[in-house]
Amino acid sequence: PTYKYVLADKHKRKLFLRRFRRKFKGLAKNDLMFFLDEATFKQHPTLQAKWVQKGSKEYVDTLGNHAKVNVFGAFSHELGKTFHIKTEDINSDMFIKFIKHLIVCNPNKHLVLVLDNARWHTSGKVNRFLERVKDVVEALWLPAYSPDMNPIEHLWRFMKSAFSNYFFSTIEKMTKALTDLIRSLY
Repeated sequence: PTYKYVLADKHKRKLFLRRFRRKFKGLAKNDLMFFLDEATFKQHPTLQAKWVQKGSKEYVDTLGNHAKVNVFGAFSHELGKTFHIKTEDINSDMFIKFIKHLIVCNPNKHLVLVLDNARWHTSGKVNRFLERVKDVVEALWLPAYSPDMNPIEHLWRFMKSAFSNYFFSTIEKMTKALTDLIRSLY
């Protein structure tokens, strides 16, 4: 089975798909499209079902803490790459920092960012920033309740699954593993 987002507006989803197709077909040689999102990875292991010998029980160590790493990520189909930064917080300032990172990593390119309507994406501060960089960055907003339309969600799901049932003794080891996994995929 797969999820069906019941709060998603079917009409808005269709309108977005039309806009997206037009934008995608009309991408110029200098344009790069990115699918953006954020994810939080917790040091406390996520438990997931697995095969074990009948009658035995498997234990996964944990420190029982709430340490976490937040990751801003952007996937580019054209480049076959994922860009990311790790942050302590998910907020408008960190989102702006991430967009600046994308601009620096892709000089002389026009960036089309496909993103959701999270409050740190739509704040006044971010809107003012996007207005200042409108010659280099364009936002294409996903309809509400439509994470299934953002391919980077598959990356987050895969990464969280890859780290399930696994104990990282330090947050630094987990952070390194996150970076290594992202780099190994693209």
